Amino acid sequence: MRRRDFGPITPSRGTIPLLDDIYQVGESIIDKIAEFLESGKDSHSFELDDNAKKVGFIYWMMLAGVIMLGNKKAGYIECQFDESKEEFLNQVFGMMLGIIKK
Repeated sequence: MRRRDFGPITPSRGTIPLLDDIYQVGESIIDKIAEFLESGKDSHSFELDDNAKKVGFIYWMMLAGVIMLGNKKAGYIECQFDESKEEFLNQVFGMMLGIIKK
């Protein structure tokens, strides 16, 4: 199956300024994560098998999902695992770093 090229996905300029701002913040976060990953790769702390920007985007998606669900499921986390949402999220963040740590 051939991959289709849709070009860069960006909000249409001039429609809703707030959407442009949100898009730019997201891009900035992804770039910061990619810089962090590149720095770890350069210092031989992380092992990256792919483009740092791509991995940064994947980590941004994971972080966003973990934070969102962690907030929504705080009661479940406390009842099921007998720990606070913060303790649980710290463990998840540690696991996420463990994926790329050497």
